[in-house]
Amino acid sequence: MFKRLFLLGLAFMLALGGAFQALPAFALTPVSAVINNVSWATVSSTGIRQAQVGFTLSSCYAPSISSPQLVSGSGTTAPYISVFIKGIPAGGQVCQPRMYTTLVSIDTNKFNLAPGTYDVLFNPVNGQSKFKLSFTILPKFEYENALILKAVQLADYPPNFQISGTLSSPCYKLDAPAITMSGNVITVRITGSEPTGAICAGVVSPFTTSVVIDPVSLHLDSGEYMILINPVNGQSNLTFAMTVP
Repeated sequence: MFKRLFLLGLAFMLALGGAFQALPAFALTPVSAVINNVSWATVSSTGIRQAQVGFTLSSCYAPSISSPQLVSGSGTTAPYISVFIKGIPAGGQVCQPRMYTTLVSIDTNKFNLAPGTYDVLFNPVNGQSKFKLSFTILPKFEYENALILKAVQLADYPPNFQISGTLSSPCYKLDAPAITMSGNVITVRITGSEPTGAICAGVVSPFTTSVVIDPVSLHLDSGEYMILINPVNGQSNLTFAMTVP
């Protein structure tokens, strides 16, 4: 009789213990990891960056790292990328602090960011974090004003110019002339562009291009106008007059 009661009691205790072991996380909720340090580990030419992150988490939690997300800025706050490192309940009898070091890959290409400097915030609260890394998106192209050597007016009306000059290297390709208006001043801007970071021999690249000032497309009223080619601070050595009847 005593043996039977003992076995029944033992079975009850084992079942009760199994029930508690099956629910190890009922008293635990996800927590934020304590960030210790952050630094850039690698930066590839394709725009994929790897951040090295050191953090501390209880041994009763398993680390969970979110995918980097772009957070839109508001007011004077610039957009930033957020990364959250948390702990997911993993059970355990004795919970002790454990230090981790991991790499977080951040592909800035997928965010289609405009050129500028941005921050990556780790475990931010209200858009703020003591642990952040900065990176810069460079323009895809670099631009320069062409050096104009000669401008010859081939026709009076509409004005037709043949413009000759140089760009600083063969990497620069001549852009289409840009024509803008301000009052009665017409500005013709001749520029060249090259891919950012391009490496070229330091020899100048000559060019010749044609520019036509079309009064109709510029919606010009009758009157006198001044044409400036590649002016600096509103001044140009290549200045022409035009009268629209």
